[in-house]
Amino acid sequence: MGFLLEYRDDWGMIRPFFEGLSEGRLYGTRCPLCEKIYCPPRAHCPSTGCNLSQTEWVELEPKGVLESYTILGLSTQGHIDELPLILGLVRVNGCSTCLMMRVEAERDELSCGARVEVRFREDAKRMRDLYAVLIG
Repeated sequence: MGFLLEYRDDWGMIRPFFEGLSEGRLYGTRCPLCEKIYCPPRAHCPSTGCNLSQTEWVELEPKGVLESYTILGLSTQGHIDELPLILGLVRVNGCSTCLMMRVEAERDELSCGARVEVRFREDAKRMRDLYAVLIG
């Protein structure tokens, strides 16, 4: 026996980030006081001295650095055929924070500090999926 549950996504003040993903664009937020850029975005700057000032939206170039990664050998049933799965923390150029995403690379190519490009994969089950590939 099943049931239908209808709901509306409400991302609040970070809605432009998700709308950007659906358009193939990457957005972050910038604090006008300390000038830190956050991706994933933050509606208010948490830095000391900024007093939770409201941030401003900026479009980001989808390139950055692989700061850390892990190789998963176990997964939920929906991703078993994708193992081993590489997840990485990617710091988009100019940002103070990192995004976690799948990294498409061979194990022997991986290294912390490697340059990556963030790409968008459309999936019928999701809005957009971000992933990273290594670049020269």
